[in-house]
Amino acid sequence: MVVGIRGDQSSTPLRSKNYDVLKKASTYIAVKRLMALWARDSKMEGALLWFTLQWHDKYKELLESDSGRHVADRFLSTLAGSPTLAVSAPKADTLHMVTPAQLAMEIIEQRQKVVGSFLAWLETDEIEAGHISLQRELLVRSLSPEAEAKSMPVFKENNKGIEAERDGGEIREDLESIWKPKKSRDPTEEEM
Repeated sequence: MVVGIRGDQSSTPLRSKNYDVLKKASTYIAVKRLMALWARDSKMEGALLWFTLQWHDKYKELLESDSGRHVADRFLSTLAGSPTLAVSAPKADTLHMVTPAQLAMEIIEQRQKVVGSFLAWLETDEIEAGHISLQRELLVRSLSPEAEAKSMPVFKENNKGIEAERDGGEIREDLESIWKPKKSRDPTEEEM
């Protein structure tokens, strides 16, 4: 069973990488939520024991680190392809049948809920307010005297030739001379 792998990923690499990061993060969050839910359900004791062992041995580190693309898809495909097994549940003192394909489906359903809540959050005013505050902070920083003082050494270093060309070595031009329109000279005045 192949879960969610598309063959046309190379057509839009930036978009597909962002989509892959979203799938990886939402899968990780879904697993964490489900493990908490399974821990409260006595019928899932065997599944939780088996999955926790698999998770910590094989998958957790892959989903927490930069481990390439399609990690979430490979994780779910491998999980879904695992055979059904019986696991001893110590608390219930019995055997529990664990169907990894069913666990994979639960993770996909939970991942869908995670993405839904993320999309709902993106539609809130909090995102727009965050963008506005970032833009405001950048503008304030760029207008502050400290920002100007920090940028002058860099400007001087990168534009050493300008200093030599100008009379008096002054780098800055007077703002009024930049914004005031130049008077057009009458060619007849020059001859006089």
